[in-house]
Amino acid sequence: MNISRHWWHANRLLIVFSAALTTLVAAIAIVHVFSLSCTSGATTNQCGRVLSSDGLSSLLSLTLAIIPILLGVVLGVDAVGGEVDRRTCWFAWSIATSRKQWLREGALPGLLSTALIGLVCGVVNAILVIKLNPGHNILASYVGYGLWGPILVVRGLCGYALGILIGALSGRVIASVGLSLMLATAVIPVALVAGRSFEPATIIADNDPASTDAMGVQIGVLRPDGTIGPEGECFRAEPTGLTPDEEFQWGQTHCRTVVSFLRGSQMVDEELRESVVLGVISVLSGAMTVKVVLSRRP
Repeated sequence: MNISRHWWHANRLLIVFSAALTTLVAAIAIVHVFSLSCTSGATTNQCGRVLSSDGLSSLLSLTLAIIPILLGVVLGVDAVGGEVDRRTCWFAWSIATSRKQWLREGALPGLLSTALIGLVCGVVNAILVIKLNPGHNILASYVGYGLWGPILVVRGLCGYALGILIGALSGRVIASVGLSLMLATAVIPVALVAGRSFEPATIIADNDPASTDAMGVQIGVLRPDGTIGPEGECFRAEPTGLTPDEEFQWGQTHCRTVVSFLRGSQMVDEELRESVVLGVISVLSGAMTVKVVLSRRP
């Protein structure tokens, strides 16, 4: 309990500020989004295009998606790096039952705070995405992917894990926050690609209604074997001696540009894979943090 009170005393301003910022942004976003409307007679698709192209809504949604990561990194860095930077860790370790217990009790409040803020941001953004994309089942669609739902909690906790590791290694708060943010910026896209790479892509016609829920992953020329290759590869096979009209007709016939998509129904599986990758990174970072804390010497 003493460690929890110490944590609250050290981080109360940050927690209050983060909660206030999240509440303010969420309130502005909800009021703004629900004030938007489409012209009478507009189809569902036309209305969706108008609503989803609203710049302020996109900015507010992006802000809510970033807040858990920023909070996780800062709280993570301070959990160990802040104690080392302030030279208070040596006294804390000398009176604690063990360093593992100290680390566990000191890290838990930050983890819970990050998860709670991430959950709030994920729920609010889910409401915004549903309102801005009428006619879509967001549980089976890539509209607003990565901006809503539990993935925001996972990303925030991964930021926390990276922050606590870098803070423990560096012992300098400002430098650790900067480095942790750079790592998080690199790790999250890697997890996204890893989650996506196991999902088979499908060529969907532009006029297929399923394309509005899908995510394009590759564009190129359709090969005879059904795979997609670069345009240059196709045009290098063009016969010589053709007239300009014949070259145009040959290109239209043999070098048809297509796009491969991940269907909206694949979204949940991709998000689960991305979460697993981020979870593995978080667990490894946590294990390394324990090792660093146990091996540090005054």
